[in-house]
Amino acid sequence: MPSGGPHKSAGKTSVTNQPNTATVSPVGSPRVLPYGDSMRVVGLFAVVLLHCADPAVFLFDSAPRINWWVCNTIKCTMLWAVPVFVMLSGALMLDPAKQENWSVFFRKRFMRVGVPLLFWSGVYLIWSRVYMGNPVGLGGAVRSLVLGTPKYHLYFLFVMAGLYLVTPALRVFVRHASRQELLGAAVVALAVACGNQVIQTGRGHLLFDLQNGLARFVPFVGYFLMGYFLRDLTMSRGGRVAAWCVLVVCVAVSVVGARVALGALGRPGGLIFYWYLNPFCIVGSISVFLILAARFAHPSGRFVGRVIGWLAPLVLGVYLLQPAVLDVFYRQGFTTLRPDMIGLDLGVRVLGSFVICTVAVWVIRLVPGLRRVVG
Repeated sequence: MPSGGPHKSAGKTSVTNQPNTATVSPVGSPRVLPYGDSMRVVGLFAVVLLHCADPAVFLFDSAPRINWWVCNTIKCTMLWAVPVFVMLSGALMLDPAKQENWSVFFRKRFMRVGVPLLFWSGVYLIWSRVYMGNPVGLGGAVRSLVLGTPKYHLYFLFVMAGLYLVTPALRVFVRHASRQELLGAAVVALAVACGNQVIQTGRGHLLFDLQNGLARFVPFVGYFLMGYFLRDLTMSRGGRVAAWCVLVVCVAVSVVGARVALGALGRPGGLIFYWYLNPFCIVGSISVFLILAARFAHPSGRFVGRVIGWLAPLVLGVYLLQPAVLDVFYRQGFTTLRPDMIGLDLGVRVLGSFVICTVAVWVIRLVPGLRRVVG
């Protein structure tokens, strides 16, 4: 997950776009983003909530109604997290001014994503067999690696690894494309991915079942390009209000739409509102990116800045470790499925997993030999 630093921000009074010229930045002067670390930390909180709400959301038929509605609302409200992380990565990685040769670029990306992917894939395959009691043999382990799902959340590392593989080629495109061409490519890529997801879900397929580890990144290329397109936009107060209104509408439609779709179509067709490439998630995620970029365009106060600066390097590690902690909580009964206990279950799962994972990752990063496994 990307990080950023400060740069000068233009104080415009309206949403502005750059002229219809090439998007190339001056060679040797890659941009850094003042909102990068803040966006990562806010995104982490959203991901923590998403994971904590999952049990009740996906057990639509058996979860108590109030539990399902609470968790469904959380899921639909925070679904932007992964797309925003991908867009932030695109905003940083596609800068044409970054001039690393390919060997340096891929070595750095392997240390950033490849090492955690290999380590945590092994950890969760062992965890699944030893702690969760799933009879995962050698064939099953190989299959989960090929599909990119050693654990449900590790698909993100496969997505980022694939995007990093095509980043050098995308940088060439970004360097020579006009703003209109860049926007057009991002919109077309997102539209194709969205259409494919709707069609496959309508045919009764879980989209992830139709992908493998090598291809998981393909549907997210549009988000990657969109992040670079959006990174230098500035917004007026009216633009921020409009972005908030769009986000609220997208969330409201998703919350109600998920209930209607699951009631009418069941699984998997009814899960369409939980996929990152449904149209409401796409539009809502772009709105969140713009809102957060505008909110954190200038340095935060000293205390907030220190907290963000401390948390930002821990984001990937917390993301990787949290599902194991949630597995333990689930076995202890904090499932989000107990009648009249949704507040307690969510409180323990959210606060408990965040605190435990944050402290654990902080300690791991103090050990030189283990630092790489948490990014």
